[in-house]
Amino acid sequence: MAKSASKAPANTQMMVIVHSALGRDLARARKVLAAAPLADAQRKALAVQLRWMMQFLHHHHVSEDVGLFPLVRSRTVDADELLEVMEAEHQAIGPGLRAIQEESVRFELGDEAGQPAQLISAIDLLESALIPHLMHEENDFLPLVASTLTSQDWQKWDQQYNIKHRSIFQLGFTTQWLLDDASDEDKRYVASVIPLFVRPVLLRGFAFSYRRHSSRCWG
Repeated sequence: MAKSASKAPANTQMMVIVHSALGRDLARARKVLAAAPLADAQRKALAVQLRWMMQFLHHHHVSEDVGLFPLVRSRTVDADELLEVMEAEHQAIGPGLRAIQEESVRFELGDEAGQPAQLISAIDLLESALIPHLMHEENDFLPLVASTLTSQDWQKWDQQYNIKHRSIFQLGFTTQWLLDDASDEDKRYVASVIPLFVRPVLLRGFAFSYRRHSSRCWG
């Protein structure tokens, strides 16, 4: 007999979609910065987007540190070594994350110290720790999650740590960000996990404002 949806293994596809969105916009930012100088509107929009991404990345890792990792530890005795490595990798990402936050402020203000090269260097610093971590997480940690947690476990964690504290505007922007340049399969998955009563709002209601913001950032 087939397992109920709540008892099925956790589907971690959303985590991979998040990782792809982060990598996509870091690559876009590098390309735009390499083509500088930028118009004031684009410079400011790019700086805002990078700070939003760093805030999102910080909360993403906090949700894992305080919610997901303890949950996995509680379900298996074989996860301690891997989770300690994951936690250490989160710490190693911190300097690059903070460097982008700081350099983006200087860049937005147009200070002499806030040059594109400094912001590119901050992106380099972040990616040197972030990209190997994302690969490690996808190759080793997410399979452990799928073999340890149920779909119900995953949804409860996601709701508590990633969804319920966000406003409808924050959820709308994040949804559009995840859909941006995603594959058809990933778009269908994102749509499938949104509750029906807010699906039209998140999928269509914020599409125009997001496209306008994205155009300002990337040209």
